[in-house]
Amino acid sequence: MIRISIVVLLLSLHACSLGPKYSEAQIAQWSGHYQGQVRNDSTYLNFELLIDQNLKYQLAIDDLRERSKEKLSGRSLLKGDSLLIKWQNKQQFVLSSDSTGSLPGFPKLSFERLKPDSNYLFQNWICVQVRDQYLGTSPQTPLNLSIMKDSIFGGFSGCNSYGGTYVKDSMDGLQFPEITTTLLLCDKQMDLEALFSQSLRLVRYYHFRDPKHLRLLDSNRQEILYLRRSSLLEDF
Repeated sequence: MIRISIVVLLLSLHACSLGPKYSEAQIAQWSGHYQGQVRNDSTYLNFELLIDQNLKYQLAIDDLRERSKEKLSGRSLLKGDSLLIKWQNKQQFVLSSDSTGSLPGFPKLSFERLKPDSNYLFQNWICVQVRDQYLGTSPQTPLNLSIMKDSIFGGFSGCNSYGGTYVKDSMDGLQFPEITTTLLLCDKQMDLEALFSQSLRLVRYYHFRDPKHLRLLDSNRQEILYLRRSSLLEDF
């Protein structure tokens, strides 16, 4: 009788260790590859999230202002239509089915599922070259451009955060007509930041050199910005 009780107890503990049970539909809703950002005047976080069929996650976070990166892994939890991921002890990423979310102590975040298309514009990009100024494939202070599928773009230009809405008006047409930016002053990067912002305003077309490299072109289809795809999970 004692042995049976011990076996039952061990089985119960094992079942608890597996975590909550979710339906196939719930898992299918969330398993996939995501990118997102948390941005306001004082904060700019990019994150990339990979969730497998067991709801185990890999999460990479890039704090562009503090120039720090963090990578986490674990098992996510579902609560209603939201996905919960523990971060920094009791804090949690909370991702909602409407592609918004929250993180304690930070402004609201936005995210989207990445598509498996080979040439996919709506991703995070790091600038490799501005006009004839080569920055390198892994610059110490990256100029970042995030293009979201809902016509929103934003990034970090070395000192300030910027953003706005873009216009994609033809098969390869792309413009950034209005750019809003924070007004911080930095000891370095200001000249490069100005050149980057000016170049971004002149963009009229885009072209993929390959799935990981994007060329932004002016009205004469001359390259003015050259960027590489930024995968936080791969580059960490």
